[in-house]
Amino acid sequence: MKYINKMMMSSIVLALSLALPAYGAGDPAAGAQLNAQCQGCHGIVGFKSAYPKVYSVPKIGGQNYDYLVIALKAYRDGERANETMHAIASNLSDQDINDLAAYYAKTEYSVVNVINRAVKAVRLEKELKRMFSKLGVVWLSVFMSLTFTAQAEDSIPRDASKIVGEVCVSCHGQDGNAMVMGAPKLGGQKADYLTKALMDYKTGIRNNAVMSAFSSTLSSAEMIAIGKYFESQTSTLTVPK
Repeated sequence: MKYINKMMMSSIVLALSLALPAYGAGDPAAGAQLNAQCQGCHGIVGFKSAYPKVYSVPKIGGQNYDYLVIALKAYRDGERANETMHAIASNLSDQDINDLAAYYAKTEYSVVNVINRAVKAVRLEKELKRMFSKLGVVWLSVFMSLTFTAQAEDSIPRDASKIVGEVCVSCHGQDGNAMVMGAPKLGGQKADYLTKALMDYKTGIRNNAVMSAFSSTLSSAEMIAIGKYFESQTSTLTVPK
């Protein structure tokens, strides 16, 4: 019995280590001091960007820490083309980015959310090992391309929930509340922003091997449908005040 309890405790510790925020390099308090330059857009409910296209600014309160770091570095380093975000991010050091990400992600980690993430992390680890133990990112991209290329030529949009269930669920979850730390939460995010993000991956404005391969198979109607699907899901994202 003691051995079993020890094993159970080890499993819990491992699960929590996967679920807890990776704040080792980020300080939420320091991020709060840098937040003024972000609040003008991300701190206003319903705010829309007017250039180069009118679309909703994403909600980032409670977003995954790792994803926020990846996104800010991508804007800073030119992997995502957006003049406003590049101008802001280009003045940020790696530590600044870590701090801002920690500040915006901090609302995500209530005790309940941490426990839920622990359970999901264990399940996800087993599933990903089963599916992709022998596949790298490149092969995963090829797999998705082969899966969808034939269907993409069809003028009739596929059902958004089917597309989500076939591909998106692996990283973003069926309801858009991402189970993978490096993937963004999409549940409750504005449909027009999500549609634009997919189009940006398709056209090369955003560079990501997996997302570019997937979005290249989608029609505009399918992108809109996926955006609306995720917007309709329950959101854990907020607009920080």
